[in-house]
Order: sequence, then structure tokens, then C-alpha cells
Amino acid sequence: MCPRHMFDGSYTTQRAIMLEAFLSPELLPSTQAVIRIAYGLLLTGTLLFFLPHWRRLFLTSRFGGYGATTKKVLAVQNPVVLPIVMTAWLCSAVLLTLGQWTVPAAALNAAFCWYFFVAMRWSGLHRGFGAPGFMTWWMGISVFLVEFTSHYAPAARSLAILAVQADFAFIMLSAGTYKAIAGYAHNEGMNYGMANPAWSYWPNFFACVKPNHIFLRTANHLGWSVEVIGAVMMLIPGLRFWGGLMILLSFVYVWAQIRLGTLCGIVIACCLFFFTAESWGGYALAAITPMTFTQTAVIAETGTTWLTWLSATVLATYLVLLPLAHAGLFFNFLTKRPLPRLIQSALAAYTNALGIIIWRVFSADHTRFFLRIYAEPRGQRSGEQPGLQRLQKANKEDSDRSLRRDERTQVAETMFVQPPAHRRVINDYQTRVPRFRHVVESITLTCIFTSRRYFASRPEVFEQKLLTYAATLPHSDDEQLVFQYVHMEKAKHSLRFLTESEHIVDVKTGTVSERSLGAQRAIPAPRSVVFEAAGHGSYVAKGG
Repeated sequence: MCPRHMFDGSYTTQRAIMLEAFLSPELLPSTQAVIRIAYGLLLTGTLLFFLPHWRRLFLTSRFGGYGATTKKVLAVQNPVVLPIVMTAWLCSAVLLTLGQWTVPAAALNAAFCWYFFVAMRWSGLHRGFGAPGFMTWWMGISVFLVEFTSHYAPAARSLAILAVQADFAFIMLSAGTYKAIAGYAHNEGMNYGMANPAWSYWPNFFACVKPNHIFLRTANHLGWSVEVIGAVMMLIPGLRFWGGLMILLSFVYVWAQIRLGTLCGIVIACCLFFFTAESWGGYALAAITPMTFTQTAVIAETGTTWLTWLSATVLATYLVLLPLAHAGLFFNFLTKRPLPRLIQSALAAYTNALGIIIWRVFSADHTRFFLRIYAEPRGQRSGEQPGLQRLQKANKEDSDRSLRRDERTQVAETMFVQPPAHRRVINDYQTRVPRFRHVVESITLTCIFTSRRYFASRPEVFEQKLLTYAATLPHSDDEQLVFQYVHMEKAKHSLRFLTESEHIVDVKTGTVSERSLGAQRAIPAPRSVVFEAAGHGSYVAKGG
């Protein structure tokens, strides 16, 4: 029999309350203000972080940058237009922080973010600035939706907040699921990233930790499970706040370990969308937020009818299509096959236009290698390489032995090899050369070298990318550039750093050659799920 309260109306009332809480989440004005101000500050920091590198990151290859030299890209990413764009972008960030003209400022920022971080993903070496760019765009459009509905369509404000919450939950669910499939559930993931000098703050320390140490196993399991569990909780009204808090705390930890620029701060700010009016987090933020902040949050009492109707229609449609879009992407990814032609075309157009992706970040496929870059006299042949035999011998040495405290230097020596005298070091992770401590630089190099697997049957894609990148490095016409590919392997007591090969790039002649250094060629990372794709932005296997 059913419980008595199901007949006296209380059960129905509880269901109605839960349904209303799910469909109509509310943010206190103080929370909305904190989110906007936090994003404004982080956006300002991001743009200032980019400023010393603006020519390389934002201009086309014609002007020494990473962008493709096409008419569409050249129209914006040139030395005349770009400074105007960057100035307007920075002004929009400041206005969002100050709470002035927030709707036009948010709209302008969202437009710039979409162009650079979504539309340009396949028109540059850095893939739209990777995850930092993606989350800057996502947070930008979220702030715009909340600000716009608050000013002009307050009746649709709750729906905008719901769309933001659901979207973020699916992003985390996608990321956590991918990590579990790609190796995190089998201790393959964070252990490499935390020991990789291109990504980690503490590579020397983590390279000396036993690969199967309980700390690393826990870090890998938490890396995927927190995102999956947190995502599910964020979709349940009574658990939203706790799910958001789980993700927030996890990125506080990641921020202290991995060099990701402002990405972790932006994700933490995203989690504040779950500090709703009825949650402990909402009350806590309200208690500590200065009144001057709260006063910058404008929530109109009435709105424009047609804008309210349009906003509600667009947001409701997006919510309905959101799980379908993610399901379609995972179908492509897991089966490596396309959906029926018309559905697949619509899915690709929709997801690429809005930047809906499987968040394939920080798996072993991306963190298990790094590059050493040198300049040397042009025409140097393999047999003329002083010290080459020494490096090949070091690759063959067995480092699978008990690691004593005074042997930490041996791990560091295989991570940072002393080059021959005729070679000039370009990227030096030890002395913290600013360019190579920048997260976008690590993303760029990673994307270039993973293209060898994503486009395995088209080596010219990799070679062209490498030539374009090499042209941005400081070197003379009498020098060629050497990219040493170093991959990591697990030993019993530490990680081994094996220099697998060298890619020789002569920018003047436009040639790329490769030579082996005697180390065993790196096999795909255990549990690797990378395969050759049908094209840019596709999760369908070539020929699938």
C-alpha cells in the first residue's frame, strides 16, 4: 500500500516543491554580483596574462602569430584591427567588474570570446586556447544570460540560471566520463601531468614518487569520480550546492599543482552558480558580500514581453537539446561511427557553433610527453652530433631501481638533459622562461604533436603545424631548430624520461625531418582512446 501522506496531499506538495526548485533556481543579488565581479577580475587577469604574448597568440602566421593566414582570420587578427579589439575587450572586462553597463559589456565580451575561443579553434595552432579559452567563453555567455534576463526578462531569469547549471553539470559529466575511459580509473593520468615540467609546478618531486603510490592512485580516481559524482549532484535540486562545492574544492587543489593560468579560478567562479538562494553557500556569500557589491546587481521587476518570450523559448530549446547533443557526441566517440547523415550534419553544425564538446583534457595522451627545443647550426647531421651517443646510452640505462634520497638528481638529469655545446636552449623549464611557462604555450605544443595521431595518415598536417610554430621561435637564418620528443614510462620506484626522437625543422627551406635516438618508440598511453578522426572537430573515426 502507498503511504498515507500520498493521499493527504503532502507527497504531491513535496513533488511540486522539488519540481519548482529544479525548474526555477534562484540566485541572491549578492551571489550574482560576486559571480560577475569574480569573472570580470579573472577575465581582466586573463587578458593581461595574454598581453606580453599578444602578437604570437592573436595574430596570423603572416605577422609571426599562430593564426591561419586566411581572409577571414586576417580581417581581425592583423596589427591594425587587433589592438582596437583587445582594448575594447579589456574595457568590457573592467565594466563587468565595476558593474557598469553590464549587459552591453557582457555581450561584447561574449562576442569576442566566441570568435577567439570557439570560431577560431580550427584556424590556429593553439586550438582556441584550449580549456582556458573554452571556459572563459562559457563563463562569459553565462554571465551575459543572467545579466540580460535580470535587466530585460526577469521572468526568464530562473530559466537562464537553470540552463547555466545544467550545461556546467554536463560539461563536468563529460570530462569525468572521458577521464575514466581514458585511463584515470586505472592510474593513468594525473601521475604524468604532475611530473611533467611543461605542466606541473613540482615536476622534480612527483617524478620521484612511486607510480603506484596511494597518493597518485587516489589523485587519479578523484580526478574522474569527483567530476562524475559532482555533475550528477548538480542536477538534483537538493544536492546542487554540494555538487558545486565538490567541483570547487577539487579545482582549488588542481590550481596548486598544475600550471593552468586562470582556468581553475574561472571554474571555481562557475561553481558559484550553484550557491542558490536556499543553499548554505548562498546565505554565506550574502553574509560576507559588501553592500557596495550587492548594489551593482540589477534585477528588474518587470520586463519586455517579447524579450521574455524569446529568451524563454531559446533557453528551453537549448535545455531540451543539451543532453541530446552530448549523447550524440559520445555515440560518435564510443562507436567511432556517425549518426544518420542529416542528424550527424545537424549535430556537427550545432555543437561546433556553440562550442559543445567532449572535454578531453589532461589525459595521459596529452601529459605523457613534453618537448625540449634547441637551435643548432643548419645542416648538422646525425653523425656530427656531439653527445648523441651519451644520450642514446642514457636512454638504455635501467632506472628501475630503488630510489634513494640522493638519487633524485638522477631523475632530474633525465628530465633536463644538458645539451651539447653547439646547441642553444630555446625552452628552459628550469629557469622559468616566461613564454614556456604560459599555459597556452603548453597547449600549443601538445596540440601540434598529438596531431600526429589525430591525423596519422596525413603527416603533412603535423609538418605544416610544426613549421608554422618553429617560425615563431627566436633563431637566425643560419640555424635549424631541434624538437626533442621525451615520453614518460613507469618504473618501479619512479618515472623514466626517455628521449625518443628529434624533429629537425629548417624554417628557411621549409623542411621537417625526424631521427630516432635509440629509445623505444612510445606506444600509445595505456587505455588510450585517441584515434584518427574524420576531420577537425569530429569524434567519428576516419572511414567510420
